[in-house]
Amino acid sequence: MKSEDNRSEALSNILASRIINVLSSSCTPSLGIQSTIAIAGGGSTSLSAITSMYNSSKILLEGNLLYSRRSFIDYTGEVPDSFSSIEAANMLSNRSLERSIEISTEKMHSIGIGCASNLRSDGEREKRVHRCFVRLTDVWGNVVGYNSILRASDSRGLQEEMTGCLILTTILEYLANENMELKDLLSFAKTELNKRFVDLIKVMESNTQCTIENQLKNIFSRKSDVVVLLPHCGEMKAMATTKLPNNSIILPGSFNPIHIGHVELASATSQVVEEKKNVKPLILFELSIMNVDKPALEMEQVLNRCSVVYKTMNSNLNWGLVLTSSPLFLQKANILSKVIIPSLDNNLFFAIGADTCIRIINLKYYSNNYENMLKDIRIMKSKGVHFVVGGRLEQNKQLERVFISGGDQLSTMPSDIQEMFTLLSQDDFRVDISSTEIRNNLT
Repeated sequence: MKSEDNRSEALSNILASRIINVLSSSCTPSLGIQSTIAIAGGGSTSLSAITSMYNSSKILLEGNLLYSRRSFIDYTGEVPDSFSSIEAANMLSNRSLERSIEISTEKMHSIGIGCASNLRSDGEREKRVHRCFVRLTDVWGNVVGYNSILRASDSRGLQEEMTGCLILTTILEYLANENMELKDLLSFAKTELNKRFVDLIKVMESNTQCTIENQLKNIFSRKSDVVVLLPHCGEMKAMATTKLPNNSIILPGSFNPIHIGHVELASATSQVVEEKKNVKPLILFELSIMNVDKPALEMEQVLNRCSVVYKTMNSNLNWGLVLTSSPLFLQKANILSKVIIPSLDNNLFFAIGADTCIRIINLKYYSNNYENMLKDIRIMKSKGVHFVVGGRLEQNKQLERVFISGGDQLSTMPSDIQEMFTLLSQDDFRVDISSTEIRNNLT
């Protein structure tokens, strides 16, 4: 038995090192993961195997060992019928996915892994069954994992090791289709695991509903309030469950077309958020199919504009698109604040031009009622909303072009309203171009 233990104890290191080596040397954009792993019971050897290797960040963002029931409940916010069950593994995986979305720099590669098991214990009842359940969930709603029963005759240490290997094999299952070397490694891993598990059942669920067209239909039919699209393998795909990390930047616009001004405003706002919050924020271009001052968009228009945004932003990593049917900022704040992953200090940053800033405090949009305006803006503040404002050239009544910052108009607002707005200096942002000018030049 000792020789078998020694041979098996090396397996997790073999799997972890080869996975990391392949990911480190690969030039395939789709071959990458940023994972959070949560373990209730056995399987900690997967974390030690990963973190003992160079470049372990190619796989791991965060590892959590939840050894008490209280820690499980605190982590997931849920109580399963059994803490070593499929239900428990799914809870861990879903919460871990949220953590990955929150802290990863490449949201499209975010995955959550959960492992729930009951291993051999001292003085346990006779014929106790030792089960292990692993689930991996990605942002597109795809799920892969295993339901398994360990050999009762194996030592606690060996069961622990094999549970860790099962977690690493689940990662291989997720990645193997993209790389022949990983396919071979998966075959080797499964051969070894079959020696140590009485029962080993692979679970795979593919989500085919994450196309832009499918999710956009939900927006037009009002089945969904918001859809988030992320770049993935040469296209935009919709997140299966809309979750936004705290401190996300929302840049609303019609993007007809998107231009350098939008991109530079997003970049300048990102610098503000990084300085204020010490995080690299996710930048999301928000396109509403409804507009208070313009006709509603048709589906074909939305698809075309999404395509142009993708082609413009494709070389950037930490960005995406938000589709809504909410033309007013209070509506945007209401729906987007609901999908932010909860934290102690939730924040939502809107990147806007000075003309939009002036519209936000225009009584026209509040039934010409000053108190209504203050109330609605303060509701937005209570939801963590902050506006970062870029100045722009505007045409005045004398047909002269003047630079406006929004500062003069904001100076008339109460101080608690003013502090919701950060005005970018001209040194930080100034791009004298607009979508209207681009369209006029094309005609």
